[in-house]
Amino acid sequence: MNEKLPPCADAGVERISLKDGDYFFPAEPAIKADSLRTKSLLHRFNHTDPIETGTRLRLMKELLPECGEGVSVTTPFHCSRGYNIRAGKNFYCNVGCVILDLTDVTIGNDVQLGPQVNIYTVSHPINPGHRSTGIEYVQPVTIGDRVWIGGKSVILPGVKIGNDAVIAAGSVVTRDIPDRVIAGGVPARVLKHIQ
Repeated sequence: MNEKLPPCADAGVERISLKDGDYFFPAEPAIKADSLRTKSLLHRFNHTDPIETGTRLRLMKELLPECGEGVSVTTPFHCSRGYNIRAGKNFYCNVGCVILDLTDVTIGNDVQLGPQVNIYTVSHPINPGHRSTGIEYVQPVTIGDRVWIGGKSVILPGVKIGNDAVIAAGSVVTRDIPDRVIAGGVPARVLKHIQ
């Protein structure tokens, strides 16, 4: 990872359309305003009565406009932007999930996230001098079709998970996972191939 800093903090980002490896400052006014918009939507979504299905569906579509049909998100749910999450049909997100989507999170069809799964696209520089400036950087996450991610798993920035993969509960996925495998552990590794 290149740890070259941008020339100055006010070289800022107007709209949150960060791409792989982009650096940004969370305190930028445009970023803070966009974050506040998302927090307001999340507050309404997470505090809507479960029997108010029409209101919940409208808020979910406003929060996650790039998701396919049959998407179900159980509250509480948290994300950074929402509009950077692109999920296919029949995506299920169980209770307590967190998706830090400051760049693209691409989720295939028929994907299931267990309770309290965390997906991160944002990180901090390793160099302490750079980190102390408050700068952060992004890397996208891609999850293939028919993937099941077990509860309390963590998916780190830049990871790609292949089609038909299963991630065991409590795993920390630090690198790419191929198609049709069961992976687990800290850090996650391939445990078994799926026939």
